[in-house]
Amino acid sequence: MTVSSLRASLVGLSVAAAVALVGCSTVEKLTGAREKPVEANLYPSNYRAQIAKVVSTLVDPATIRNAQVAQPVLRPEGDVERYETCVRFTAGGEEQERFANFFAGDLNQFVKAQPGQCSFAAYQPFPELERLCPGGKCS
Repeated sequence: MTVSSLRASLVGLSVAAAVALVGCSTVEKLTGAREKPVEANLYPSNYRAQIAKVVSTLVDPATIRNAQVAQPVLRPEGDVERYETCVRFTAGGEEQERFANFFAGDLNQFVKAQPGQCSFAAYQPFPELERLCPGGKCS
């Protein structure tokens, strides 16, 4: 490749990049479309269904007993705040407590709770979790 052909290629790439950038801003100006910012702390209104879906993949749903969940609360997580909740249940004879973190209304993290991590939780019955597998007949 000669210097002049390399120079021509670089000029062509620079022009293409400039056209692409102008095109992006022109589309925004013409359509008025702007990317809507994510609302990080949107309340997870369907948190019970989200949690039940994940739990059903982690344990045998037919063995779930004594299920309880706390309503999500906005809590500090480092420099930001996020909706968090905890769930506890017995599955396969083993008591479990899990911590859940939400981002933009969606379940973002679901892990085994560390000691004291769920001390804020005001648990209430979670019958939906126990009914994942009615009569122990899961398909």
